[in-house]
Amino acid sequence: MLSVPDDIILKIGDLLLDKDKIAITMMAKRFDRLKYKFIYRQKMIYDRILPLSYFDNFECIELPRYQRIYPKSVKYVHFVARTTEMPPKVTHLTFGDDFNRSVENVIPSSVTHLTLGHYFNQPITIPSSVTHLTFKLHFNQPVKIPSSVTHVTFGYSFNQPIEVPSSVTHLTFGPKFNQPIKIPTFTTHLKFGCYFNQPVIVPPSVTHLVFGDFFDQPLIDDNLLSVEEIMITQNYDNTINENLLPKIVRYYV
Repeated sequence: MLSVPDDIILKIGDLLLDKDKIAITMMAKRFDRLKYKFIYRQKMIYDRILPLSYFDNFECIELPRYQRIYPKSVKYVHFVARTTEMPPKVTHLTFGDDFNRSVENVIPSSVTHLTLGHYFNQPITIPSSVTHLTFKLHFNQPVKIPSSVTHVTFGYSFNQPIEVPSSVTHLTFGPKFNQPIKIPTFTTHLKFGCYFNQPVIVPPSVTHLVFGDFFDQPLIDDNLLSVEEIMITQNYDNTINENLLPKIVRYYV
């Protein structure tokens, strides 16, 4: 192994646990420098890695308290915040289920994945960096979805008129949503909740479609022929285009 080039060892390291990467660096003197090249992806407690000379190579850290110095490679920061001051460079941000305070001018522009907790129900401006957006149980506010978003999930209580940008490919509504809706032309996965019962034009881009328990609109649009699977409940009792029958999956609620 002493003759194996560094770039090959680094690629092998991508498949290993962090402890195994460190073990490699201890095998021979020439491997010691690799500890500064490996990226360590398992979650580590901040205080344990702070003294390390390769501190900047950690990607996922857990904070016992707010810090101002972070590893240069950090992507995931886990901490229970008692302030709305956010660490820089955070890409995935999840608020706790009890959090219900304004987050205006709080969310860093680095965030790509944003999840709001069950009790969050505040007006919110979504940063244009966000690609994956999830609302949970109680959110029911008017909201503008930026054109950067590709995946959006609304929770149980959401029932507001909404304009969905053409960037959204995966769109999920919760049980209470029952509003007229225009589906973007590039959406591929579309799911409606229990109470939705509106006429809807499904674009030919949709491949996976789910309707809830109360949906009782006719399924006759030829655009639906491009859908690979249409899930409806056993209670559905309306007209179905006969060409769609092989695509229909009925489920119990």
